[in-house]
Amino acid sequence: MVVVSSLTTGCNHEPKLRTGWATVAGTISYQGKPLPGGEVMWCTKQDGAMILRGGSIREDGTFKLDAPTGPAKVAIHTADLKKANSARYVELPAKYADPETSGLTYQVKPGENQGVDFDIQ
Repeated sequence: MVVVSSLTTGCNHEPKLRTGWATVAGTISYQGKPLPGGEVMWCTKQDGAMILRGGSIREDGTFKLDAPTGPAKVAIHTADLKKANSARYVELPAKYADPETSGLTYQVKPGENQGVDFDIQ
């Protein structure tokens, strides 16, 4: 019985993040409605290298990922859903697929970054 409790407790904790990384969670909306799928991409420069992190966008528009702390450029991708899950596909303006043209940015702070919401048009 003690072993089962220990195993259960061990499975319920969040994985430890690397030093200099944080959790980012929020919602992606398009024209005021939750985006029902796709991927949010975070591009961060750290120690001279570009780090790209992606997180799935759930049906309710929410996402969660880990990313390096500091300034990030953000892109939103939905094209893969066009064939894979057309019911969740929403065509976005092309500028949002490129972090250099999306206009979406966020300053990731140490710890939990909750309520990181983007309403794109």
